[in-house]
Amino acid sequence: FYNVLSLISARAEIAGDPVISQICTDLAQTMRYTIKAPDMVPLSDEKKMAEKYLHIGSLMYDRSFRVGWQIPPEYANWKVPKVILQPLIENAMNHGGLVSQEDAYLQISVSKVPSGLCLCVEDNGCGMEEKQCWEMNRACQQSLRDFVEEVHPSLGVLSVNFRLKYHFGDRCQLRVDSSPGKGTMITMLIPDYKEEETHANGTDY
Repeated sequence: FYNVLSLISARAEIAGDPVISQICTDLAQTMRYTIKAPDMVPLSDEKKMAEKYLHIGSLMYDRSFRVGWQIPPEYANWKVPKVILQPLIENAMNHGGLVSQEDAYLQISVSKVPSGLCLCVEDNGCGMEEKQCWEMNRACQQSLRDFVEEVHPSLGVLSVNFRLKYHFGDRCQLRVDSSPGKGTMITMLIPDYKEEETHANGTDY
């Protein structure tokens, strides 16, 4: 797939279509990261891949997205599960209505708390109804066994929660705060990662 995308990118460049060429290049790099990167990656790598996805989105929709990054350099190497930012950004763009919103804004911030790192993705999109928000938080509180046995309508956010639980068990948290017309804030508590803990807590039902 990487070679195919690289070929399409090269042919698009030759044909004078730099937009398609860049989309293919970014997609190839994103796919390689998703498939080949280790399960746990530095937060700085997640940021780079999230920026790639935002760039793809800006090319696809022919518009730019304002994004505020507040990640202090001392947390750049904090280990997080890979591909936890992109689904939340995609959710904000598509379901949160940022694609069609003139003043669309995303803020991605990090702060240290006693039990780990607090990673927050916040948008000023259309938000969601109270019931939908409650259902999502209820699903995030389920055990892995209960989660996989139930059908869920919002797989993007919940897939992130699934990966967090897979690695950290009940030591991690994901919470959704939202209301109609006031945007959505997704907060993740990510404990300090130790190599010997890989999957140990996540498989404990």
